[in-house]
Amino acid sequence: RYYPAFIDVRGRRCVVIGGGALGEEKVVKLLECDARVIVIAPEVTSVVKGLAAKGKVEWLMRQYRSGDLAQAFIAIASTEDDEIDRQIYGEAEERNVLLNVVDVTHLCTFIAPSVARRGEVTVATSTGGASPALARTFREKLESSRILEYADLAPVLARGRAELRQRKLRVAPDHWQSCITEELLDLVQRGDETTAYKMLIDGLVAESSEVEEDLSNVEKVSLVGAGPGEPELLTVKGLRLLETADVIVHDRLINNRLLAMARPDAEVVDVGKIPGGGRRQSDINNFLISTARQGKRVVRLKGGDPFVFGRGGEEADALVAAGVPFEVVPGVTSAVAAPAYAGIPLTHREHASSFTVVTGSLSGKGGGNSPDWETLAKTPGTLVILMGWRNLSDIAAKLIANGRSGATPSAVVSWGSEPWQMTATGRLDSIADIAKSQGLEAPATVVVGDVVRLRERLNWFESLPLLGRRVLVTRTRNQAGLLSRHLGELGATPIEIPTIDVRPPHDYSKLDEALAEVSEFDWIVFASANAVRAVYDRLVATGRDSRSLHGVSVATIGPATADAIVSLESLPI
Repeated sequence: RYYPAFIDVRGRRCVVIGGGALGEEKVVKLLECDARVIVIAPEVTSVVKGLAAKGKVEWLMRQYRSGDLAQAFIAIASTEDDEIDRQIYGEAEERNVLLNVVDVTHLCTFIAPSVARRGEVTVATSTGGASPALARTFREKLESSRILEYADLAPVLARGRAELRQRKLRVAPDHWQSCITEELLDLVQRGDETTAYKMLIDGLVAESSEVEEDLSNVEKVSLVGAGPGEPELLTVKGLRLLETADVIVHDRLINNRLLAMARPDAEVVDVGKIPGGGRRQSDINNFLISTARQGKRVVRLKGGDPFVFGRGGEEADALVAAGVPFEVVPGVTSAVAAPAYAGIPLTHREHASSFTVVTGSLSGKGGGNSPDWETLAKTPGTLVILMGWRNLSDIAAKLIANGRSGATPSAVVSWGSEPWQMTATGRLDSIADIAKSQGLEAPATVVVGDVVRLRERLNWFESLPLLGRRVLVTRTRNQAGLLSRHLGELGATPIEIPTIDVRPPHDYSKLDEALAEVSEFDWIVFASANAVRAVYDRLVATGRDSRSLHGVSVATIGPATADAIVSLESLPI
């Protein structure tokens, strides 16, 4: 009647009701599996007391109460009280919590087997509750036999599987089994893993066949434009993909605040290139392909727009050739954003009706991909130059030599849209020297044209009162966001270092007693929004709601605490 399975309890709330020797045994085994253990019992063994004192378990020093299984993943009861066991079973059924009542099979929705472990191998034996002693006998017989010693082969076999996958070779299960021999075990136990591994691989490869590549599990790669630097310029779709990605592959200049929006368990890979170094483009392409083929959702986060001087076209072409699906999420290119943040419109009815965007590189292959400076010098409208900082003096000279006036208004915007943005303006023939003398640096966007004259009136961003200031925010991590956003709107760079961490108490008994008698109080005073949330969460956990506070006057310290009360009252608790 029981389906055999292994349950992952890492980080999950597991409730043990009962503090005797049996309860202690369950607590210790759950902790070995990294569970979050809550023990409910008036008295516990010295071992459990020690674990509670060290913060390893949460001990509620009282009898079981209805509501104790709220948000539990599994529960184990060893109360030796039939009535309490039935109450626990009723709540577990109502909340769909897996329950094991020790030695009371008809109240169990799972059975804890007798377990033998060695290395990476776990063998579980169960008699369905008929005879735990028989299950223990099986375990002890197994542990005393040579059979369990074969677990020592697990690391060698795992290496063999990995090598076969890498070499794209398939071996039939029967042949795998025939390679697991006593001779192989003897070599491993003598410490000669090198000979053992060679014997295993030689035997497997001799009976292997090539694996046809399975593309059924391939995930899509999203080429996402991150914008010029300011995180809030990321598109709505880009943010959604970033928040759900398994792997994020990003450029060197991506803002860390953008990367902080990723899932906590997401893999974040920096493939940024630096002048004269960094990853080769072919390596980046291969990484995108191999990761997508592992069934992982990949976001390739690129500064600006993926298809504007971002080599996104090359990456898309490589994905197509490999049969990997992809999508492109355009981003706000720095060619537009940096001038806008410097108060320079690229077009204006009185100054320019068009604009041209070029790369400032002068080293195209054989010169074929270098900009045509002669044509650009004669092209009307605004000229925007990306990646031209190192060559700015030469670029200006080429434009002037081909007919552009040296007096043309020009600007250099360094770190456009970032709080440390700097802008220099001047004539085309001197703009390079002016920018360098003012301390500007790459990344920089160069604007050449009459529209630069408008910056004097339209310079909105660099006039913000806190621009360039770094402000330390010490509030709790989940409360820092609003303040950080307001600081960012004023131009500051918020640095979040929480000095406060709000955690639940090890023992709720005093709070539970107060809430049970709350109708006898005249006033409840909440000192913070955190206190409001903690009390309301505990009301819910113990099967009550806000109606329990009927007739009690409520006072708060501060408007934020009052807002927390109002917001919770509107929830369907």
